[in-house]
Amino acid sequence: MDTLRKDVLNIYNEKSKIKTPNLDAFSERALVFDNHFIGSTPCMPARRDLMTGRLNFLERSWGPIEPFDETFPKVLQNAKIFTHLTTDHCHYFRQGGEDYINQFTTWDLHRGQEGDPWVSKIKDPEWMPQDFYGRLRKQYQKNRTKWYEDEEKYPTPRTFKSACEWIEDNKDEDNFFLQVEVFDPHEPFDVPSKYMKMYDPEYNGPYFETPIYGESDVPTRAEKYIRNRYSALVTMTDTHFGRLIDKLKELNMFDDTLIIVTSDHGYLLGERGLFGKNYMHNFNELAAIPLMVHDPEGRCENERTEKVSQNVDVMPTILDYFGLEIPADVRGESWYPIFKKQGKKYRKRYALYGAHGITVNVTDGHYTYFRAPNKKNKPLYEYAGIPTTIRH
Repeated sequence: MDTLRKDVLNIYNEKSKIKTPNLDAFSERALVFDNHFIGSTPCMPARRDLMTGRLNFLERSWGPIEPFDETFPKVLQNAKIFTHLTTDHCHYFRQGGEDYINQFTTWDLHRGQEGDPWVSKIKDPEWMPQDFYGRLRKQYQKNRTKWYEDEEKYPTPRTFKSACEWIEDNKDEDNFFLQVEVFDPHEPFDVPSKYMKMYDPEYNGPYFETPIYGESDVPTRAEKYIRNRYSALVTMTDTHFGRLIDKLKELNMFDDTLIIVTSDHGYLLGERGLFGKNYMHNFNELAAIPLMVHDPEGRCENERTEKVSQNVDVMPTILDYFGLEIPADVRGESWYPIFKKQGKKYRKRYALYGAHGITVNVTDGHYTYFRAPNKKNKPLYEYAGIPTTIRH
């Protein structure tokens, strides 16, 4: 789940008032990682971390899968393990997102999120707000004409539904990897009104769905509203995650399937006087992310670990689980030994994370060192075989 903050989940923050009953229930059947961190930010750098087990931000900024990359979906395919991606993450299809989807045996995209150039109408929708805070994406308002207030037609519910259909179609198979990747709760924080009524039924200010990154530039009431809008979207995402878990249980697939739930990064919603990500230090609202793992043998259920981990460790863990050799260039560390009660074999003691040319952070799970770039941080070299980046 993109932009899922750790501190909004009850399992990590008992003071949270956000309703996530399905993630709460899942955590009781999983090992909860208390010190899981990002690697590279933002979206596509994080995905390259996940797929390759290497830190993208040390080599380049936002960009594609490189010709020299070894990804876990390709390693799985070479071992005759079927891989499928179902997602509504439109950045896979922008310039700078080349070749990620082609790592999978098959893939499925559900259109319409953010600025996805989908609904092709020159004229603006009739409901286009004239009075608003933050950013207003005209393309997104056009996309919304496909589902306005119809929850089942929103991209994230469609993505989870397609995952349910995929496992129904493949319920008799064994060797497979399914990546269910939803854009929510990423901005724009768009939800049907029934979810907003749960959190902020009385707001009557200007339209507000996407903050402008940087220092908060809206009144306190609007800050509260955008936090509530994010909360509402987390709850909607949780609802449809629950449907996927229910489907796995209905088909007797839950107990013998490795299930990993995590995110790519967090988001500042007015805390520290800031909105967004990537234009500030990687505070814990951005860098400390959830990780909950259900083991098919029922090991470590309803337990917690303080061992440090991060998203570059997901790739080697998946290969370790399938009994496959981890490529020599991988810098992540498999945490699967923890489930085998071989925690001493898990040697990771710190997490290094940041953004290319901006910030570098290192943490041992208790203390974090923040390093900002100096003013002479140029020229800045990118080590790439394909020199594209986001949108250019």
